Amino acid sequence: MRGVHYALGGRPIFSDLDVQVRRLRDTAAELGLSDALVPYGAWLEEQRQRAQAEFVSAIETPHFAQLVQQLGQLSDWSINPLFDAPLFADAPRRLRSSYRQ
Repeated sequence: MRGVHYALGGRPIFSDLDVQVRRLRDTAAELGLSDALVPYGAWLEEQRQRAQAEFVSAIETPHFAQLVQQLGQLSDWSINPLFDAPLFADAPRRLRSSYRQ
């Protein structure tokens, strides 16, 4: 998912902006400032729509499709007892090996 976030330039994703838009509306109504904040709310909504479009573009890439496919195959992995020693049983050997290096 980091790749999707970087594809968006590290900007907030649309769900973050959804929260900001909702909070702005609620707070503006509470304070009686709804009319004064209309331009900012419109700008924020525009940013949310842009972020949503960029997100959709990012998840429609072949790279993202490959990632989803690979993640779906994780359940197919199995432990090979010949090569995958249990962590607690193998920890002393691994620590000694790391310490020697």
